Amino acid sequence: MEPLETPPAEAALAVWLAARVAAGVPPTPERVLRVREKLSAEGAALLTATRGDSLAGMVLAEPWRAQLGRGAERELWGHISMVFVHPAHQRQGVGTELLGRLVSDYHWRNLSVWTRESNVGAQALYRRSGFMSTGDRSADASGNSIERLERSPLYPPT
Repeated sequence: MEPLETPPAEAALAVWLAARVAAGVPPTPERVLRVREKLSAEGAALLTATRGDSLAGMVLAEPWRAQLGRGAERELWGHISMVFVHPAHQRQGVGTELLGRLVSDYHWRNLSVWTRESNVGAQALYRRSGFMSTGDRSADASGNSIERLERSPLYPPT
C-alpha cells in the first residue's frame, strides 16, 4: 500500500485500483485516468481513513446534480461517487467510518448513491448507514443492474 506521504488523491487512486483488481475487475487505462480526474475535481469531497501508516479506504462525494449528473446542483444534496476499501482492510469498519464522517463533516443534508444490486456488501453498508432505496434502477456501463439509494434526516441509520 501507499505510504501517507503520497498526495491524498494518488493514495486514494491506489486503494481504488487495489480493490478493483482484488474484485477481478482490473480497470482500463482510460478508466484509471477518469478516476484520477474525479478524485481531484473541484467541489469534490475526498475523505480517507488510515490504519497505521497505510491508507485503508476512501470515499468521494460531490454535489448532487439533476439530469443524471448533467443538470443543476441540488442545494444541500451530495452524491457519493465511490467508496473503496483496500482489500487488506475490508470488513473491518472502514467503510462505515468513512460514511459516518461524510455525514457528520459535510454540509449535505441528503446523500444519494448508485450501487450494483449484486454488491451485497455495499448494499448492507449503505442500509446500515441510513440509506433507503429510491426505487430508481438502471444499468451501468457493463450492463450490471444498479439501484439508487438515498440518505436523509427522514431515514435514521439502523
